[in-house]
Amino acid sequence: MEGTVFYLYAGQSLDDYKSNYTLNAGVKGQIYCDSCTAILNSSYFYYIAAYQGSLVFLKSYQAPGANVTFYNCEIKNGFSVSNGGGVATEGNYKSYISFL
Repeated sequence: MEGTVFYLYAGQSLDDYKSNYTLNAGVKGQIYCDSCTAILNSSYFYYIAAYQGSLVFLKSYQAPGANVTFYNCEIKNGFSVSNGGGVATEGNYKSYISFL
C-alpha cells in the first residue's frame, strides 16, 4: 500500500506530535505525500520498511510540490528494498524535506 500510515493528497496537511510508528511496512513510505505539507515533531519511527523510501515518499507533479519537515524525530532500523533508502521522490516540481 502506498503510504503505510498516511496518504496525503495535494493540498492536505499533517501536523504530528510525539507519535510512535513501529513495525510498519508498505510500498511507498510510511508517509506518502502527494504535493502535501507535513510537520512531524518529536515522533519516533522504529523498524519501518517499504519498497521505495522507507520513511517518506514525496510526489510532486503539481505546484507547489511536497514540503515535509521532521523536528527532533528519531528513526531507527528503517530500510527500503528498492529506491530511496529513507526518502524517495517522483515528479516534475521541487520537493523539500528537512530534518531539524
